[in-house]
Amino acid sequence: MRKIKIPYRRPDGSQVDAVGTCVTPKKIHEPWSEYELEDGTIIRIKQTLMDLACLDEEKTPNGEPVYMFQFQQAMTIISKPSEN
Repeated sequence: MRKIKIPYRRPDGSQVDAVGTCVTPKKIHEPWSEYELEDGTIIRIKQTLMDLACLDEEKTPNGEPVYMFQFQQAMTIISKPSEN
């Protein structure tokens, strides 16, 4: 498994270069969100997970693993009102 160093701010405010293990997730579902703007334009937006790592030595205050994510956003206009 590939290891990387990631800047991480702990809950106490201290900053460390944490070591993380890269994780390859299995894609389950990445839906689009649709929004209608005041002018009638409809846009679609989604986030796609690009990178995921579990920090090896860091835990949340509840003792759970800490995951760091990197996302890419995609947006498209699917409907635009006609201009008369």
